[in-house]
Amino acid sequence: MINKFRIYAVCGSGVATSTLLANRLKTGLQKEGIVSFVIMECSIRDLERLVQNSRPDFIIYTTPIDTLDLKDIKSFSGLPILMNKDTASLYKEIASYLKTKESRLF
Repeated sequence: MINKFRIYAVCGSGVATSTLLANRLKTGLQKEGIVSFVIMECSIRDLERLVQNSRPDFIIYTTPIDTLDLKDIKSFSGLPILMNKDTASLYKEIASYLKTKESRLF
């Protein structure tokens, strides 16, 4: 069985911006060879509850999350993806993180 990475895409309301972020992240990660993942879009308001129920491999956000108790979960700013600025390096950084995390599983 292939383990899927769990990713939370977070914005203020959990609707439009997180969906756009999730779609672009999906494409970017696939180009980096990461294909086994699930992205859940959510609002900043729901994030702490979701983390308590199911810990993600990382969080990508467009609104500040530094005031939340996220139990040392890796996070990345999604603003470069929304602005189409230096996205290639961000996708590479995320892919590298996931590949490192994956290698620790075996």
